[in-house]
Amino acid sequence: MHLHPTQLTEQVVGYVRAAAVDVHAWDVNDVEMFQLCADLDLPWVTTDRLEHALEWRAARSSTGLRL
Repeated sequence: MHLHPTQLTEQVVGYVRAAAVDVHAWDVNDVEMFQLCADLDLPWVTTDRLEHALEWRAARSSTGLRL
């Protein structure tokens, strides 16, 4: 299931996962939402801001954090 960032809460993601459905996110376009998706352990996100996603990813990998 593809959720918009406005729908991403631990409760919603937990509910969807409890039904054995994978959760992905779309329209993830800022650092806070990239971080939220990482915190929720989402395997896939889509973005309109590839450059921001790559910068965020590089910053996380330089600290040794899981992407």
